[in-house]
Amino acid sequence: MGLSFSANAGKDPYQKLKRIYDKDEQKCLIKAKRIAQRKPKAPSPHYFTALIYFDDYKGQKTARKKTSRMSRTLTATKYLYKSDTTAWAGPTPWQTEINTILDSAHQLSLNLMKVKDTSRAKLIARKYEKITRKKVIFPKAPKKKKNSLIKKGADKKNKYVQIPTAFKDNKYFGLASGKELIKSHDRNKEKALLKLINDERRKKKLTPLIWEEGLARAARYHAYDMATQGYFSHDSYDRLDTGLAPVGYTFKRIRKFYNNTFVNSENIAAGAATAYSTYRQWYTSKGHYKNMFRKGSRRVGLGVYFDPDSPFKYYWVFCTAY
Repeated sequence: MGLSFSANAGKDPYQKLKRIYDKDEQKCLIKAKRIAQRKPKAPSPHYFTALIYFDDYKGQKTARKKTSRMSRTLTATKYLYKSDTTAWAGPTPWQTEINTILDSAHQLSLNLMKVKDTSRAKLIARKYEKITRKKVIFPKAPKKKKNSLIKKGADKKNKYVQIPTAFKDNKYFGLASGKELIKSHDRNKEKALLKLINDERRKKKLTPLIWEEGLARAARYHAYDMATQGYFSHDSYDRLDTGLAPVGYTFKRIRKFYNNTFVNSENIAAGAATAYSTYRQWYTSKGHYKNMFRKGSRRVGLGVYFDPDSPFKYYWVFCTAY
């Protein structure tokens, strides 16, 4: 996540930690923990601790490691909420990042429960609930109904069988068919982000990514779906009366739009209005960094969508393939 703001909150060591963070995350983590021991009420040490653990979380692949990193992230976030922020004039500068962390924790608990990893799902849910005072409602497989959008079926791998896509109240329900066409919110921003990525790829002696319209359509669709359905996740969800319901996995959705070569990565971001801020979010995250500069990638699609009524306003998606 990007740190593009500047602030001064009296004796809070925000600027000092930010300078260290920009150069070396691990040194920043050590420094933040030391300051937190001396000044437990200072918010910035807890914020940077949460941010660094969250960056580490995004690069993990296994449920065990993802749960461990998110648990540490939420512990630091809890102390941040208990800290003294009265010295800040106006809103604290990290609210967008913290909202992203909490939203990701909520989605992780749902994903873990979806694969019946109950103990880990409940661990993350408990920590999330203590911070937000909001109950995590684990969705149940809906009973068969004539007009149900999702039903339990024989697809053992995906656990849900897709009913044809429905469009209602400016929202898509169900997994994309690949025929959906979301108009780009700003092609210039998409191209600007691609230029930033390709300029850096050239510096690293990597082949520049070639624009692929099918991947761009997949990216724009997912950005639109996250904004209108009010979630932030690589997997697709529908917001029903019972809460968020899973409808499909990342690459299954992307392949609906593009299946000519092997699809190998997706980055998502939320909250940033500019291409550069989004690029910096991904550049400073190990997992997203690897996706942008993967040697074997050849094709790319980017999408940005803006919805003033959505939780994060701006949503960005990056998809690549061989």
